[in-house]
Amino acid sequence: MTREPTQADFRLAVLNKVAERREQIEKALAREHTEGWTFDHVFDSVAMNKTTFWWNDTSCAVVEVRHFPSGPVLHVFLGSGTLEGLLELYETVANWGKSFGVTKGTTLGRKGFSKVLKQYGWTQPQAW
Repeated sequence: MTREPTQADFRLAVLNKVAERREQIEKALAREHTEGWTFDHVFDSVAMNKTTFWWNDTSCAVVEVRHFPSGPVLHVFLGSGTLEGLLELYETVANWGKSFGVTKGTTLGRKGFSKVLKQYGWTQPQAW
């Protein structure tokens, strides 16, 4: 007799993926200078459901849902991997967000990334 996977099984699988991608995440954190975040912070934020972790064969992303008076916004605060892999993830994340009313997404990235994203419909309304 087999049992149906539980929510706990799914969460454990996601956390295992975060752990498997540790090197990739740490590389992105070192490049992004993301306000003191460490791998442990990322892992804990996913474990506590403060962020979600997305991955494919080449890339991974950590996403948070920010709640504003105008509605929820998805913010990819960490991405690592190939451009093609990240764009695929961004599309998947956007479709997931649309299912609960998200109409906007933001991301952090190196300066050159904004030039690349522009050709995919992203704009840069502000910089910091």
